[in-house]
Amino acid sequence: MAIQKWDPFYEIDRLHEEMDKVFNGGWQVRRASGTPSCAVPVDILESPREVLIKVELPGVNPADVEVKVEDGVLSITGEKKPESVDEKKEGPQYLRVERYYGRFSRSFVVPRYVDSAAVQAEYEAGILTLKLPKREETQPRKIDVKVKAR
Repeated sequence: MAIQKWDPFYEIDRLHEEMDKVFNGGWQVRRASGTPSCAVPVDILESPREVLIKVELPGVNPADVEVKVEDGVLSITGEKKPESVDEKKEGPQYLRVERYYGRFSRSFVVPRYVDSAAVQAEYEAGILTLKLPKREETQPRKIDVKVKAR
């Protein structure tokens, strides 16, 4: 029998994934089964021209974040590293650590109406914003009505 690290958020993540499937239609969350991960919160917004994904990553160095689109799946992975404290020197010592440190990963199935080749990523004030433009052919367009004279 193998010993597995207990993940207190596993059942919450599983329930969250099921609720996403019910309410978000094409935006299904994908999780690597059995892999504990940080619950990185995201907001997904949609406008007529694009889809925005805002990922909350406070304290994460942008150089430690990787965003990629492959085979119709958008993946966000990275690592939040703890602050180093020298226990041999005098100074602040940790009494309690409640913030999560370590690797995180979120993956989403990208709908067909998104142009995967034009995804853009910006990081500002602890928020990673991903802009996923919609394909031109899926954009609403105005059709002119021609009036014929009798």
